[in-house]
Amino acid sequence: MLLRLLQEREIRPVGSTRTVRVDLRVLAATNRDLAVEIAAQRFRADLYDRLAEVVLAVPPLRNRRGDIPALIEHFLAPYTARPGLSRPGLSPTARRALERQDWPGNVRELERTISRAVIFAGQGSVTSVDMGLQPCAAGISPATKVTVTSVATGVGRAVMRKQALDLALRRDGVRRGDLMARFGISGEAVRRELLALVTAGFLVRVGRYRGARYVSV
Repeated sequence: MLLRLLQEREIRPVGSTRTVRVDLRVLAATNRDLAVEIAAQRFRADLYDRLAEVVLAVPPLRNRRGDIPALIEHFLAPYTARPGLSRPGLSPTARRALERQDWPGNVRELERTISRAVIFAGQGSVTSVDMGLQPCAAGISPATKVTVTSVATGVGRAVMRKQALDLALRRDGVRRGDLMARFGISGEAVRRELLALVTAGFLVRVGRYRGARYVSV
């Protein structure tokens, strides 16, 4: 079906007996060596022939570190429009840390790192610790308990929010009970932190009351 679309520019809607002409452009991306994949019969050669009309090779981010400063500014810009958040600045050490990373996940990994760091920093300047780029500073065990008093501080909130986002990404969402058990604090304190992430646009609430899940955007 995909080959027909690319070759003939036609599709057949589900349930229909007639084809429909379509006018479109297809952009396809991969992080694999397709020549190797074709040789190993894991990718169809005829599909590649139809997709490879124009091929652009994009070097990994670690090979074009000069792009990182511009990307940082690009990813910080949207936070000026988010309610409850002001556009943070990056400390010199944070910028150097970002430029030193190898970024195996390339631009998307850089974007997610900056996105998380914004909420950890609150209204202050984003540091490399906020981004979790220093193992000695970010190496807090998942089982580490945070007291009710420490959650009231910026550090405690940053730890909780980071783990909430990590859990939401790894699972189908995070629940209040997950964080209550992990941090040993009240459900109301957890609810406030999760709602802050929802307001900032990082999580979406699914369901109601205590059974609600908070899903990564």
